[in-house]
Amino acid sequence: MNLGTDLDLSLLLHSPLLLPALAVLVLLDAPFPMVPSEAALMSAFGLAAAAHQWWLVAGLVLTAFAGAAAGDVLMWRLGSTARKLPDVALTAWISATVRERPGAVLVGARFVPMGRLVSTAAAGRAGVPFARFLPWAAVTSLAWSVYMLLAGLVIAPLVGGDPIRAFLAGLVMAALLGGLAAAVRWLRRAWRARHSHLTHRRAASHMFQPV
Repeated sequence: MNLGTDLDLSLLLHSPLLLPALAVLVLLDAPFPMVPSEAALMSAFGLAAAAHQWWLVAGLVLTAFAGAAAGDVLMWRLGSTARKLPDVALTAWISATVRERPGAVLVGARFVPMGRLVSTAAAGRAGVPFARFLPWAAVTSLAWSVYMLLAGLVIAPLVGGDPIRAFLAGLVMAALLGGLAAAVRWLRRAWRARHSHLTHRRAASHMFQPV
């Protein structure tokens, strides 16, 4: 690493704007999922860990938590006044489940694409009380922050203290994790559909068996 890169990395990690900017990105990721907050957070975690700036790692966890929780509360509020939810694969399940089991919905949907947007807005639209919503929003925000930390630690050995390489690694990691979550959701849905089909076939075969 040359002196110029060292200075650029030091300026980036010690900038007073770093944590507030990341918090705003994470908040905006709630209504606008295309905002690359995950890639930015993973990059920052990776750079901080590679530089052994553990105080900054702790600050990034708190920043991610604060931004995520604030974004969730914003979406709950917007959902409480919304007439319609975004139409994605999870919408029907979330809308039908969130009022009875908000914890399961908020935690389960947090780690899949568009899940945060739909689950938090659906909680508001379904009339989940704020006092019941907030603890689960805090739990999911903390779990997501730790998830981002672990992903950042994975890419830390690869970034070499280079901010550009760190951001590219964060983008790749975010895409891989999002793809993995989508694949797991598709496999679960396929397994449930197959199980339901087999159950109906067995029921039909029993119905027409001779007495």
